[in-house]
Amino acid sequence: MYILQDQETYLPLPADISYSLKHEDIHLNDYSTSTIESTVRNARRRAETWLSPRKTVLHKLKREKLSTALLGLEFLADRWLVVVYADGALYLYDTRPGLVAGSANRKTKQRVQQPVLRAFLVLDTPTIWTSHSATVDCKVETLFVAVSRANAYVLTLTHLI
Repeated sequence: MYILQDQETYLPLPADISYSLKHEDIHLNDYSTSTIESTVRNARRRAETWLSPRKTVLHKLKREKLSTALLGLEFLADRWLVVVYADGALYLYDTRPGLVAGSANRKTKQRVQQPVLRAFLVLDTPTIWTSHSATVDCKVETLFVAVSRANAYVLTLTHLI
């Protein structure tokens, strides 16, 4: 348990175990020894892997002219990069353009390609957006993006990928 508590200070742990540790939950003792050991081993592997050199080539995305204040980035399904700006500009980049849509898990040999801008949208509103969230459906065919601003106005967008 000591190792698990130590790792929790610098590594992400499964949500249920992390909650139990932070709240000194009595149910933490209900986890089997093998579950705790497995969690510690996986966290250790993750920490070691994170420090290892990457084998992929980094690409610099072309800066779009319309936007200045980056609100956030979301990387979805190991392929799609959603870029959201506070002025309402949204960009969808395909970081693996050689794959067919919906085949993000298929391992194919291909040459490394520059990410491709697949879609963009500029919300024509005079407001500044303050938060966003993005996700894909379970078949990785539809992208959902929600943006909101301070007065709780939420706009949800969908895009087939």
